[in-house]
Amino acid sequence: MHTYPSNWLVEEEYEGNFVFINDKKSFCINLDYTPACEYPYSINFVQIKGDFNVIEIEDGAYLTHSKLLSDAFHKVSEMMNFINSKTQNAIFN
Repeated sequence: MHTYPSNWLVEEEYEGNFVFINDKKSFCINLDYTPACEYPYSINFVQIKGDFNVIEIEDGAYLTHSKLLSDAFHKVSEMMNFINSKTQNAIFN
């Protein structure tokens, strides 16, 4: 069982790939599975709404990989918490 901040939901799941989106619909986190790779899980975020310097990092600048699904979900949770900490007072139009 994986727990995430309450403001994040699984938007889509397909063939081991996941897309998570926050309640403001301003960020999504992608967890992609590519079985042919040594580190088959790739995790990154995309800002989909708002000022692109709202979290003081370039869009797409955070990308990580994992060998195990459990570790990948842990990294997803860390990314959610990071984005939440940077956007709690941000206003998205």
